[in-house]
Amino acid sequence: MTPEIFTAVTDSEAACLRALARDRKVLEVGAQFGFSTVLMAQVAEYVVSVDWHRGDDNAGWQDSWPQFQQNLTRYAVVDRVVPIVARSLDAFRHLRDGAFELVFHDGMHDYRGVHDDLRAVRPLLGAGYLAVHDYGRFDGLTRACHEVLGTPDQVVGTLAVYRLTAPA
Repeated sequence: MTPEIFTAVTDSEAACLRALARDRKVLEVGAQFGFSTVLMAQVAEYVVSVDWHRGDDNAGWQDSWPQFQQNLTRYAVVDRVVPIVARSLDAFRHLRDGAFELVFHDGMHDYRGVHDDLRAVRPLLGAGYLAVHDYGRFDGLTRACHEVLGTPDQVVGTLAVYRLTAPA
């Protein structure tokens, strides 16, 4: 069931994310109100969701934490989601290398934020997928993806999907 939660994720992007998350250990970077969190938690082994829930220039400056919690409860995925309320780079230091099979990035959208997130999150992903939302929509985000990850293996709407092998 597709959650009825405010999102910029399109139906085709949601279908792709759901397929990528199925039966996998997922790290989500940027959750806002929890659309992608719920969508992936419905089919994933579990989702670790990192967001500071205070917004940004792109999403707007609002406290999304209460609505995020309500949506996890509403869609009965509380037991499948580990929320970490922190900035991404601070949270990554506390996660184990190779612990995830899918990383979904929909956090900061500026060049430096995306570049730093992608470099820092890469060791946390074993063999699997790294999906970045809003690819092609924001120049800095797209440039950071190219510099850190190269050309995506697949693009669905604005969802860039990279299939990655375990880091050496």
